[in-house]
Amino acid sequence: MEAGHDGAEPMPPTDALAAHLAGVSAATVPEAVRDRAGLVLADTLGAIIAGQGDPAVAATARRHA
Repeated sequence: MEAGHDGAEPMPPTDALAAHLAGVSAATVPEAVRDRAGLVLADTLGAIIAGQGDPAVAATARRHA
């Protein structure tokens, strides 16, 4: 873990990631990375939508709701 803003306590990893990403702009991310991220997001959304009708997915969602 990284040091917190005051240095007294370690920053949780999700907070450190959020702090880093808050300072990133799309213009500084390489085009190939942005393209790949778009494909990954589209694939993930497609899998979510396609899986909604599957009984096994519905059962898993009910167990973890």
